[in-house]
Amino acid sequence: MYNIGDAVFHPTAGAGIITKLERMPAIKKGLRFYRIRMLQKNNTVLRIPVSRAEELGLRPALAQEEVGQILGILSAQAEELPQAHTLRYKECQARLDTASTRNIAALIRDLSWQQIVAGKLNAPGQRIYKRAKQLLAGELAVTQETDVQAAEEQIRDALKRTTQTV
Repeated sequence: MYNIGDAVFHPTAGAGIITKLERMPAIKKGLRFYRIRMLQKNNTVLRIPVSRAEELGLRPALAQEEVGQILGILSAQAEELPQAHTLRYKECQARLDTASTRNIAALIRDLSWQQIVAGKLNAPGQRIYKRAKQLLAGELAVTQETDVQAAEEQIRDALKRTTQTV
């Protein structure tokens, strides 16, 4: 169970802070919800039933001690992605769907390198890349208690080191 003030991550909505534990009488008597203020979407609130939080993929945000590891993944040598667009898309989407911070960081690194090597990403690749960066920047920001722009800058800086080592 999470507490008010806890930083959490939802696989599709991203990072947020639990601001309230509430009951919504119009829905089900006695059903409690986490009210989560989403970091990247101004004034957006997500309500997750407490009883279904784990099932819906809600998890604690990245621990402060893990930030260095994530930045290390971003700056590590990129892994080659499949050349065929459909296979690359399926692999990238599967990695994104895991909602694992490590998988998302590696995906960003690999797509960034693919973009450099190929000169560009196709439209599905661009969408996945953008979404992965949004999710990771939000999680880094909520973990470090900073803004999303500062987290995006950290990602860009780490990726610059990747291109220099490969």
